[in-house]
Amino acid sequence: MLEMNSSSSLKSPPPQSPLPVSGIWYLVSGIWYLVSTVVI
Repeated sequence: MLEMNSSSSLKSPPPQSPLPVSGIWYLVSGIWYLVSTVVI
């Protein structure tokens, strides 16, 4: 799950996702961060 340190997680994507998916993961993380802030 995303923690308060979203910036660090964005810089270091999970090892499971390959390099090409890092860009998509960055977008998903950014969107999820906004959604989480709105929900919380």
